Amino acid sequence: MPAFTLYGARGSTNTDRVRLTLAEGGFTDYELVLLDLYKGEQKSKDNLERHPWGKVPAVTLPDGFTLHESRVIATYLARRCDFPLLPPASNNEATAQFEQAQAIETTYFAEPAGRLAFEKFVKKRLQLPPNDSAVTEALNSLETFFDIAEQTLQRQEFMAGIAKL
Repeated sequence: MPAFTLYGARGSTNTDRVRLTLAEGGFTDYELVLLDLYKGEQKSKDNLERHPWGKVPAVTLPDGFTLHESRVIATYLARRCDFPLLPPASNNEATAQFEQAQAIETTYFAEPAGRLAFEKFVKKRLQLPPNDSAVTEALNSLETFFDIAEQTLQRQEFMAGIAKL
C-alpha cells in the first residue's frame, strides 16, 4: 500500500510543486491520481471532500488525514518524510526565513506569473485575445520581483537565507 495518495492534474503548477518536492526528496512510494480539469473532475463530490474549493492538489493518507494547498502539502511531506529540504524546526530564525521566502514567492511572484500565464497561454488555448494591459501589469510586477530577488541574492545564497560571507 502506498504511503499516501496525491490527487492532482496534468499542467497544474500546484500539482507539479508537490511532485517536484517528492522527486527532490527521492520519494516514490505514493499513488498519483490525475483529475481531468477540462471535464471538471476537480469539482466532483469526492474531490470537494478533499479540497472544499474544488482545486488540486490534495493528499490523503491511509488513516484519512487529508491536506490541500500545494505549499502546505510540500512542506508537510518534506517534514514527514524527513527530506533535507527544510531548515530544522529547532532553528526558529532559519524556519522564519524559509516561511518568509515562501510568502514572498506566493505574494510577489506566483500571482503575477499566474496572471501572465492565464493571459498568454490559457486565453490562447480558449481562442481569446490577451488583455494587453493585464500582461503589461504582470510583466512590470515580475520585473520588480526579479530586481528585488537579485538584490537579495547578492547578500545571501538563497531567497530563504544563508548569508554570503
